[in-house]
Amino acid sequence: MRKNKLNFKCITFCLFLVVFSLLVNSYAQPPAGVGQGGRRMGQSDHFGPPQPPAPFPGPQNPPSQFDFPRAGGGPLYPDIEMPAREVLERIFIARVASQLKLSDEQTVLFLKKFIDLQEQTKQLMEQRKKIADSLRADIKKKSEEINKDEIANLYNQLLETDKKIFEAKKKFVEDFSAGLELEKKAELYLILSDFEEEIKKFLKKAYEWRQRRIRPNKPPSDNTPPPQEPSE
Repeated sequence: MRKNKLNFKCITFCLFLVVFSLLVNSYAQPPAGVGQGGRRMGQSDHFGPPQPPAPFPGPQNPPSQFDFPRAGGGPLYPDIEMPAREVLERIFIARVASQLKLSDEQTVLFLKKFIDLQEQTKQLMEQRKKIADSLRADIKKKSEEINKDEIANLYNQLLETDKKIFEAKKKFVEDFSAGLELEKKAELYLILSDFEEEIKKFLKKAYEWRQRRIRPNKPPSDNTPPPQEPSE
């Protein structure tokens, strides 16, 4: 009898240990959806409605060579608009000041005279374009419709306008380089003469780069029309 009671006590004690271990394990593990610190997934340390769970961290895409940082974060894909002519003019002025080793006073004077020159030549270039367009239109007319007197008049106007543009640039160089050495004077004239051509080359490169972005698998065509210079 005593032996049966002992066996019953042992069985009861073993069952108690099993139940106790189960209870300990159940309280030791957090319930489903609860993370470390006793917070459910998406729940912050502050009071308020629960937030949606954070997305699963997957592989990040490598940054593109055309990704540019901007305020607010995120890549910036610019439309590659043609740069303003004023920006290129400032680059030109900085280049002149560096190559000719101008002082601060000389650079300020150069900037003032260069702006005056640009305003003057801008009007002449607009006038030249109108004359040249009219001259091309007259030349393309049929032989019986061609007015030689009008063509001669437009031709002379075009030559006179080109002469005024040349004289304006020459006067600019002569006035500014009065106190400079002959080598710097010649270098200034060469830089000024190549300025318009460098702008066209820069715009052409920017246009080709944009085309490669839009159609990266298409080889560049030599027949692609060059971009037009930005309007003032």
